Amino acid sequence: MGCLTAVANGLDFAMDSIKIAERVLVIDGCSENCARLATMKAGASSFDHILLSDLGTGKGNTKVDREYIARAYERTEMIVAEGK
Repeated sequence: MGCLTAVANGLDFAMDSIKIAERVLVIDGCSENCARLATMKAGASSFDHILLSDLGTGKGNTKVDREYIARAYERTEMIVAEGK
């Protein structure tokens, strides 16, 4: 796991980590895709991406409950399994 804020600010330790990582999974909450854009600007050429709003969430109005967590987990598990 890395620090997205450090990546977005170009801090060396974060930039080095993202460039040498075997695999990167980026999670965004809404369609603005800030995490994906920051990762791209950091120079990561290949990474997996989850957009939580595609799972039926709405920015600022989604209650985090077991059902929501299960959907996010299942999507993550699917992406990880596909990339093996």
